[in-house]
Amino acid sequence: MTVKNDKKKPISITQDFFKIESDDGTTYDTSDDGDVFTILTSKKTAFTFDKINPGNSESGQIVFDVPKNIDLSKVHLTAQTGLFGTEQVKINLK
Repeated sequence: MTVKNDKKKPISITQDFFKIESDDGTTYDTSDDGDVFTILTSKKTAFTFDKINPGNSESGQIVFDVPKNIDLSKVHLTAQTGLFGTEQVKINLK
């Protein structure tokens, strides 16, 4: 995914700012499996704790451990900004 900072101040981003939520309220956190994290960070594609300046974008991969039979039409990705999640956005998945 790509995150663009359209604010006037730098924003911080880490994979912990993302969750998958289902219509029934089930929440899935990002995977912190050591093998997956090592592969992603070695390719510099993971969001570790990046700061994005205004007008800039940062691309990365986020991995979730969800059931194989999950219906993506009934879940969405929730993303927050900042450590306290003062702003949130919900993105429908297909």
